[in-house]
Amino acid sequence: MVFDRVRTVTKEWAVMMFDLVASACLGMGLFAALAAMRYRVEQTTLVGPWMWTNIAAGSVVSTSLLIKIVPADFATLLSYLAVTATLCPMVALLGAKRPQNRAWQWIVAALWLIFFLPAFTAVILRHTVLQLGGIWTGLIVILVLLPIGNYLSTRYVVSVLLTAAAQIILLLDCGAITPAVSPLWAIENGWFSPNTVALTLFLLATITALTLTPKQIQTSDQADRTTELWREFSQRYGMLWSRRVADRAEKLLKQAGFSLQLGTDAFYLTANRQPIPAEELPEKATATLRNLLLRFVSQSWMTDVISDEN
Repeated sequence: MVFDRVRTVTKEWAVMMFDLVASACLGMGLFAALAAMRYRVEQTTLVGPWMWTNIAAGSVVSTSLLIKIVPADFATLLSYLAVTATLCPMVALLGAKRPQNRAWQWIVAALWLIFFLPAFTAVILRHTVLQLGGIWTGLIVILVLLPIGNYLSTRYVVSVLLTAAAQIILLLDCGAITPAVSPLWAIENGWFSPNTVALTLFLLATITALTLTPKQIQTSDQADRTTELWREFSQRYGMLWSRRVADRAEKLLKQAGFSLQLGTDAFYLTANRQPIPAEELPEKATATLRNLLLRFVSQSWMTDVISDEN
């Protein structure tokens, strides 16, 4: 009996240490990938969402390292705080337009503090189970699904799906949402905690996004620069911002006497929906689109992101 007890304690200690080492290694990999991503977002308003992604990564990594050490009463609360942090980058993206993008970060921070309230209440009232109402749960689910809808038609769809899967794992682990059946990873004395599994998915999502984000865009035609800039903007900012910019461009061009529509890849004639070749695009359309993009990216970014093929 004594040997069985020693064997059980030894296994639990080994599992905990293995999970901690795995979390530490995954955390270092995640921060390294985010550091590399910094050069992909500089000179754009995506710096704000990138900063919140770092904060979210720090929260998830810290939770993965501490969850086996803190009392069980606080373990679920830590997971909840970590998963709410992962919702902030998308909220930051919603305000990623100059000049309000800097002030918007305070709104993101305020929203995160509001998300703290259920966990804070649980601590004050000494509850070990989160008590989320329908409004809280609905808002969290919307913020989990919103990036999928925003990037569904872009190169980043795999990355946002991995992120959503990681968020769902954390939500299930902390009890914010209750599944109808037991999760597949809920194995007693497993080698990896749900937080470590989520951290792995976050790392894969970040590496995928980093790999798919080009440093420069190659083009052989000077006239294609504006078209390529627009395509890259649509990929990086997603459907929400690209559609808003397109609507604004169409309205301004209509006021100037041009019947044009802006799709995700090119300008179109309103009459027949035929794409307009870059060399035939009116200068007014090019200038209008570039001026609108300056609300999101710098002039030097527009120049540096395009590389002419020799």
